[in-house]
Amino acid sequence: MSADMVQAFELMALGMGGDFFVLFVIYVVSKLLLKLLPPEKE
Repeated sequence: MSADMVQAFELMALGMGGDFFVLFVIYVVSKLLLKLLPPEKE
């Protein structure tokens, strides 16, 4: 493979990894908020 293709795959892996990392952080923060501030029961 050419060096450009290798660089493209590395950039794609970083981008996809960043997406999953952001989704994971949002998931953890939402779970933490639900634990700290449980919904009120009527």
